[in-house]
Amino acid sequence: MKFYALFKAMLPVLFMACIVSSCKRDDEAIKKNSLQVEKQTNQLQATSIGASEKNDNTGVPISNKYILIASSEISLPTGIDGELSGMGATIDKKLDQVGLTFVSSNDPDFKAKAKKIKGIRSVINDYRARWYDPQKEKTVAAQNLAESHEIGPVADNDFYFPLQWGMLAVDARDAWAKGYTGQGASVAILDTGFDLDHPDLVPNIDLANSANFVPGEVLQYNLPDPFSHGTHVAGIVGAADNAFGVIGVAPQAKLILVKVLNDNGNGDFSWIMQGIIHAADHGANVINMSIGAFIPHHSQTKTPDGVINDTNEIQELLVAMNRATNYAYKKGVTILTSAGNEAVDLNHIADYDHYPSGCSNVISVAATSPVGWANNFATDLDIPTTYTNFGTSGVDLAAPGGDLYSTVTGNCTVGPVGGVPCNVFDLIFSTGNNGWFWAGGTSMASPHAAGVAALIVGKHGGNISPSQVRSILQRSAEEKGKPGKDAFFGFGRVNASQAVDY
Repeated sequence: MKFYALFKAMLPVLFMACIVSSCKRDDEAIKKNSLQVEKQTNQLQATSIGASEKNDNTGVPISNKYILIASSEISLPTGIDGELSGMGATIDKKLDQVGLTFVSSNDPDFKAKAKKIKGIRSVINDYRARWYDPQKEKTVAAQNLAESHEIGPVADNDFYFPLQWGMLAVDARDAWAKGYTGQGASVAILDTGFDLDHPDLVPNIDLANSANFVPGEVLQYNLPDPFSHGTHVAGIVGAADNAFGVIGVAPQAKLILVKVLNDNGNGDFSWIMQGIIHAADHGANVINMSIGAFIPHHSQTKTPDGVINDTNEIQELLVAMNRATNYAYKKGVTILTSAGNEAVDLNHIADYDHYPSGCSNVISVAATSPVGWANNFATDLDIPTTYTNFGTSGVDLAAPGGDLYSTVTGNCTVGPVGGVPCNVFDLIFSTGNNGWFWAGGTSMASPHAAGVAALIVGKHGGNISPSQVRSILQRSAEEKGKPGKDAFFGFGRVNASQAVDY
């Protein structure tokens, strides 16, 4: 396979050192031994969203794309195809299961006409958002990797396992030792494109049930850069235990790969809704969505069709999103999402909500990290990251997300990798496009929790409800903040070993 050749030939391996998603940042460059890492920091005390964040990842309406929401939550009006055809509209997709239809029309009066269809509750514009920004991710090249696989805090036959402190933090090895590896569970990864040939993922990819909902693109990640957000997330959940590369939290879970964002990180709400319904209808027990956007409560947007009052539009958009997540929940799917990377107190943002973490029947995951783990393997692995959103209203659980600290200096060696700035090892190491990479963000935290959910599902042979999975995740989590639910950890940092004891 192409990755095996890259490793054996000892060609340069590219690593991603980044804080994924748009955040409030100060840029700081650190140059060590010909490696350059750009840190993107956040102020933990931030309690409001600035203009740059709103421009980066706030949804905006698409002028010729519409969502028709039926009065019924389980069906569409009889004869709707003919009525829309008579208006000259094109039906892009129908989700009869939740009473939604996605339509294209260049008629400036389409909304007014479509609202007259009997059985239609509302007609709104579809919205597009930047769910994460790959242009703000930074790469680091590492040369001449040592080939010893027995150096570091732990040894495993997946040779990059010593770099995966996140597996230590969630006690994944103890869960595996008890015989629970996610076998029998299927996890849908709703994200960008994926490296479909990666040897760490191929054994677990359920290609027959995977799907692409991004027009003009394919399921395979196709950008010329080395990092694939979807591939990185998928590896955290379910990279195979194959004596190669890395291992996922649930190394025998099946991965249903669902592309709902283009490879640049943009996506329509309708694509995400389609992805959720597809996953629920194609055997997923768990859905992971490492994506996020802020939705304003009140605003107006100028379009070629005129001024759109976003207040009612957004309320109805969230009705549509909640129909999708509620449908999946009723079909037995546990949904986990990233809490977001803006260092925002979600209890104190009056004008915005964060989605999909704010949708119904969704578990929102904040991020934790060590500081200087490569210098001290016994260090605390459960420090809230500098970028994670927080607040009891918006955080249910915490999990390893990784961070990059300028206070951690020097070069370190961990496992097979040496001569790397020590602070890079505090990020999350996982699969990427044509290799393996470090990354940081709540995008990395959510799949750790999703992997634990898959272990729970696997233990129970798939015969367990989402409410039961949530309950086990919460009861088995390690309290790291104040007793009960707190702002940074929710009900605690997930623990795989304790979860499979329930």
